[in-house]
Amino acid sequence: IGLSSFYRERFDSFLNNLSLAKQIKEEDIHKLRVDIKYIRSLLLLIEEFDLDTDAGSKLLKQLNGIFNSAGKLRALQVSKSLLLNSNVDIPSEIMLVLDGRMNVSVEKFGAKWSEFEILKFKKGAASLCSSLNQVNISELKIKTDSIIHDELEIVNKLFNSSQGEEYHHEIRKLLKVVKALQQLLLVLQDDEKRRQALDIVNSTETLLGNWH
Repeated sequence: IGLSSFYRERFDSFLNNLSLAKQIKEEDIHKLRVDIKYIRSLLLLIEEFDLDTDAGSKLLKQLNGIFNSAGKLRALQVSKSLLLNSNVDIPSEIMLVLDGRMNVSVEKFGAKWSEFEILKFKKGAASLCSSLNQVNISELKIKTDSIIHDELEIVNKLFNSSQGEEYHHEIRKLLKVVKALQQLLLVLQDDEKRRQALDIVNSTETLLGNWH
């Protein structure tokens, strides 16, 4: 699979999850946000290259609205799930407040979902994919490895800080970027050591997610 095909698959995955997210199910909203985080990492990488298109920056801008709205809805969905599964009697007043906020968040997300211009996104994605043949793959690998190294350096510093627990959310965000870039490099060239490194990142990010 080539670079353009890889990006095209990610864009198609996003559009599929965007369609599913219309149902407002918690898992679908989660998948949508995961996809957007993945794509944002890939688009930010391409911004490092001087392509003759600004499609990447336009796609990033278009994704921001739906991502932020989905994030607010997701936070409320998770809060409600935790309360309902806590085996504690929750005062009805609290649930009424939470449900009220949920309804507002659902309406706002629905509005952002309806406003999202799918055709515009598809055109931007097609434009970007057609420009990816300008990217030197050797240079891409070097630059991507450099970004991964820098991100892991930050992760290491945060882990070792005296306030490490306060940074767990930030560490997870950085590890998600590393995962996306590692997966890209594996698509371009399979490598057992890189797979092992990705497994470590995956397991670490999952453990932090379970704790967080």
